[in-house]
Amino acid sequence: MGQIMTLNLSSCCLFAYAKTDLLNKNVNVLMPSIFAKHHDEILKRYTETSESTFINKDKLVYGKNKSGYIFPLIIQIKPIYHALKDGMEFLAVFRKEKTMKNMAYIVASADL
Repeated sequence: MGQIMTLNLSSCCLFAYAKTDLLNKNVNVLMPSIFAKHHDEILKRYTETSESTFINKDKLVYGKNKSGYIFPLIIQIKPIYHALKDGMEFLAVFRKEKTMKNMAYIVASADL
């Protein structure tokens, strides 16, 4: 669940990965661990109920690049339905959040 099937060069540049580094990996590698640990549960719940606050809406999220740097992104998730294929796929459209450039960010985990 959450496997990266394809991506464009802009996505590779945004996250500082080579395309081959991300193909067939879980999308969780692009998220801070505090969010990544819940992502599979969110995907599973959506596939079972079709209820989400993320689908087809711009949302502020945080990405993590290859060096571990965390940065704000605007993301829009769109489901892709296939008539001849079981399962569900999602298209994620990212753009860097520019209006928050002069802010400082700290993402902390409650885990000890």
